[in-house]
Amino acid sequence: FALDASIGLRINNTGQPVDETVEALGRTTVIEFGPGEESVLEFFGAGFGLTIGDFLTISGNVTFSDAGNGKELFGATDATLFVGQGPLHLYEGRDDINPDAMGLLINNARVGVVKISANDTYAVVATGSLSLVNIQGGTISGSVTVRFNDTGQLVAETISVPGENPEPDQIAVAFDSTDSVNKVEGRGLEMELAGQSFV
Repeated sequence: FALDASIGLRINNTGQPVDETVEALGRTTVIEFGPGEESVLEFFGAGFGLTIGDFLTISGNVTFSDAGNGKELFGATDATLFVGQGPLHLYEGRDDINPDAMGLLINNARVGVVKISANDTYAVVATGSLSLVNIQGGTISGSVTVRFNDTGQLVAETISVPGENPEPDQIAVAFDSTDSVNKVEGRGLEMELAGQSFV
């Protein structure tokens, strides 16, 4: 297990919006929690990198928060997701792919997850560019969108993910029906397996 990031933490348990300026040690800090942020616990990281074993790597800009209404939120932008035999990179901080890594890679990923804490159900929206890593005899490329909802509820959440820009990226997790959804869509997918091409 390895973790690397520039991280931050936001907490407001006052039960009300906050708009204050604090000066300490020659620095001015604005503390701002707007309407709807009366009870917030949020962790975020820019350039976040998480490796679990040699089989899962997630890197990018992320946020985890407790929305205070029985929902937990996770968001990631500019993310890379790797699932397979790894590690994806041999050396931390370098972009070159491990020649022995094999699996699925999603680049330029945007991921939004809403967890309903009471019954451990999820609503998930994810998009990105799909490819295979070092799979002999096979290639795949194109865009993929994953939509999943087993909450049994209407979901309409916007997750703000801080990054390198002054304004955070917004990820919408929205389902306008209580029906279960488990859908993967591809656009511009091109596959080649055992010498056969599929478009």
